[in-house]
Amino acid sequence: MQITFLKSISMALVIAVTAIACSSKASDDKQAKNTATNMPALPVDVKIVAASTIEQSEVVAGSMVANRVVDITAELPKKISIVFFRDGSFVKAGQALYKLQDSDIKARIRQLDADLHLASINEKRLNELLKTESVRREEYDIAFARLQSLQAQKELLEVELSKTVIKAPFSGIIGISNVFAGSFITPGVPLVSLVEQQILKIQFSVSEKYLPVIKPGSKIYFSTALNSDITTAVIVSTDASLDAQSRNIIVQAQFPIRVINIEPVCRHGFHSVQQLKMRSRSCCQQRH
Repeated sequence: MQITFLKSISMALVIAVTAIACSSKASDDKQAKNTATNMPALPVDVKIVAASTIEQSEVVAGSMVANRVVDITAELPKKISIVFFRDGSFVKAGQALYKLQDSDIKARIRQLDADLHLASINEKRLNELLKTESVRREEYDIAFARLQSLQAQKELLEVELSKTVIKAPFSGIIGISNVFAGSFITPGVPLVSLVEQQILKIQFSVSEKYLPVIKPGSKIYFSTALNSDITTAVIVSTDASLDAQSRNIIVQAQFPIRVINIEPVCRHGFHSVQQLKMRSRSCCQQRH
């Protein structure tokens, strides 16, 4: 009986200790919750990342070049008899620039005309005789060959005569003549320069890093030493390869000269300044 009493007391003590422990834990949890509720809120920075476009530009120097530039030369060694143009004036395609002496060529043509007349009569006479078999076929063939040879010689002289008039190959501004009436000229010696300026090109070189933005059709913006106004040009061509030492590539852009208000501000060989613009996408952060 005594043992049963001790077991009852032990059980009561265990139940009491357990109840006190649970009550203490509940009180601690409540106190911790109240403490967390009463703590002030901490500030937080939120950054929103979004894509944006960044525009980069670089200024490069270049030169203006005409669409076409040629040195007018003669094909015959002769004296100049007439100069048809005024230095620095505008000339049209096919317009006569120089007239060379042609009296000797014309005399040779007149002589050939006489020989041709006689050869033609002889060819016709032998042709009629050949029909009646009064002459051999060989005699007629010789006469016919001579007639054709004289005709070919006349054609050559007519071509040579046409070369005594030196004409402009295209429309443009003619330069200052290096020769005058009475000057003896030889083939290949420059007589005057002709520049086509209705369309001008801008030539410059840029680093290889700009290859993505210098495609044909892309726009650039330029100004000159005599005109600070910004003008637009369109890239038309690039060189086939880069320079092995500088790693630069030559670029040409084109614009019509009529876009310039004052013509003298754009001439072949003028210095120009170009602005290249390159756009790229990057990420930016917005703080809230």
